[in-house]
Amino acid sequence: SKDDIALRFSVTDTGIGIPAKSMDKIFEGFTQASNDTTRKYGGTGLGLTITKELIELQGGEISVTSKVNEGSSFIFWLKFKKDMSQVPTPTEGEVDETAEFPLEKVKVLLVEDNLFNQMLAAKILENWHCDVDLAENGVIATEKAERNAYDLILMDIQLPEMDGYQATQYIRKRVAGDKGRVPIIAMTAHAFAEEIEKCRKYGMDDYISKPFDENKLFGKIVKVLKSRERKTVEEPVPGLNGSIVTEKKKLIDLTYLQRISNGDADFVHKMIQVFVNLVPSFIESMDQCMEANDVACLRNILHKIKPSVAFLGIAELNFAIVEMENNMDEHSPGEIIAFCNKIKELCLAAINELKLKTPT
Repeated sequence: SKDDIALRFSVTDTGIGIPAKSMDKIFEGFTQASNDTTRKYGGTGLGLTITKELIELQGGEISVTSKVNEGSSFIFWLKFKKDMSQVPTPTEGEVDETAEFPLEKVKVLLVEDNLFNQMLAAKILENWHCDVDLAENGVIATEKAERNAYDLILMDIQLPEMDGYQATQYIRKRVAGDKGRVPIIAMTAHAFAEEIEKCRKYGMDDYISKPFDENKLFGKIVKVLKSRERKTVEEPVPGLNGSIVTEKKKLIDLTYLQRISNGDADFVHKMIQVFVNLVPSFIESMDQCMEANDVACLRNILHKIKPSVAFLGIAELNFAIVEMENNMDEHSPGEIIAFCNKIKELCLAAINELKLKTPT
């Protein structure tokens, strides 16, 4: 009708089926199709009774069709009121977000070793008029990321020679300038919580599960590109004296800290000052550990400062610390010293970027 809409739902299984003589009784409480069903399959015989009552209470109907040893289909209808208040009414000049942010000429590096997946993803991107470049493994991806300026990288996780995590970490740590900060969306077949966290840890901006929905992919691309645009514009950053320093962000992203502060500028100010006070003693402790060649102590010190670095959104510094923690046992003493010096430089650069001075 004009005000209502009826939806049909169907649930089908491939189980033992229901004999014709039992069809009239299966919706009765504590009744099952055969005497040994409970013994074999468990249950109390109340599920269909409750389901029928809930559907009928909402003005709907339920029915069943079945064949023994083939399975059953349960079909029910429910009526819903049409709510036109939730349907947006376009106004003159109003356009969809996808139209506001066309992907035409967006340069994308697609890193995928599976030919089928490669062709599919490339076709979708080309339909959006993206400029698509291909890399068949992580090594090629890092080489291309160093040579070319991309707007986005779609990075498969499972890659030969160098996996997606390693390739992303290389780009974030060793590719200079804007090329090293290119947005990276991971493509993964296993979107478990651990893998999602690992994507974030290694510097990926987002992830999408394979096989992916092209509308979802479009939305994620738009999101990361817009987010990266916002990070490159001049933004006000609170200084220690409460003043606002306008600068172009390079190392630090205070988005997370500002979000959890719920608009409390004093809290943000205090958290920044904690970091500033922490850095001199952190650097001194690092130097002492290096002089004593105490790897265990150095790992412990790095672990302690890592939460502060993460809260302040100092991604490059966080990646350096993670790299050091994970690979310290494999590095030579000279490499460890070089890593530590890099970490110290990043700490001091972060403070200078915020226009902060260490309190005396």
